[in-house]
Amino acid sequence: ANLESRLHFMGGTNIDLALAHGIEFVSDPSFTERKIVLVTDGTQAVSTSSLLAALKAAGAELHTVCIGPQNPDLESISAHYDYLLDEA
Repeated sequence: ANLESRLHFMGGTNIDLALAHGIEFVSDPSFTERKIVLVTDGTQAVSTSSLLAALKAAGAELHTVCIGPQNPDLESISAHYDYLLDEA
């Protein structure tokens, strides 16, 4: 089955802003583990240097799943990265 035909993409998510909120959320001292899971189509640009610095400062790990083409910038700041691409 064609994966993309079964999903609905709206696009336009500001990944930097979403991750900034996630980093702020997991920075709460009550969290013993700071892991953020991002599921995205990965088509938006990301500010790798500032996000990587914020992740490191918070002691947080980013786990990314891209549904669509690979995003090398997201891959470079993710502790774990995978992508799903339906080439059919």
